[in-house]
Amino acid sequence: MGQSPLSGQFSCPGWHFWPVGAWIISPKHKDRWFRRIIAVEGVFLLLFTEWYFSRYLLIGPNLGFTVTVALIAGISLLILVGGVVRDRLEHKRALTD
Repeated sequence: MGQSPLSGQFSCPGWHFWPVGAWIISPKHKDRWFRRIIAVEGVFLLLFTEWYFSRYLLIGPNLGFTVTVALIAGISLLILVGGVVRDRLEHKRALTD
């Protein structure tokens, strides 16, 4: 069986285990950004899946590609900016206590 022509492109051993390690280590370090990034990925997957189903399988409302991309960008931006604001408020609260 031959190797894929792209097999030399990914020469870092164990690169596919990094997300698993992050999933395991994140709760121990109470990493808030990991949860936010997972939320952004979830938004992307849900909305892109909805777009795909509505376009090719005719299931659900057809939002259109540009509307879907705008929703993904907008909701993701809200998650990330909301995270920054929340971190700053918690930091200020910790300084005053």
